[in-house]
Amino acid sequence: MTWYHGTQRGLAAGIAARGLHAKAYGSDYQGFGVPYHVLARDQSQALVVDVDTVITLHVPYREAYEYLTCLDSSCWCQGLMSGLRKALPVRMIYAIEDA
Repeated sequence: MTWYHGTQRGLAAGIAARGLHAKAYGSDYQGFGVPYHVLARDQSQALVVDVDTVITLHVPYREAYEYLTCLDSSCWCQGLMSGLRKALPVRMIYAIEDA
């Protein structure tokens, strides 16, 4: 599965060295019952305010439910975005490109 994460250029080196971490993990961000979304299925969705770098990640299907929160239409985002259950390892980073 291919996912995209938008970030600032200055943070990309740290992500490349340590993997992708999030402010919150799981499906209950700040008690609202929804995940903290950090990944997008479409590259254009990853381009938000203060983003100048896009990280492309490949999450193997067999590991997707272990790492990702939103994989189908059961989430309010309809599976177009995802939160993390745990940090994504460096091996899942496919590319880092300037936006």
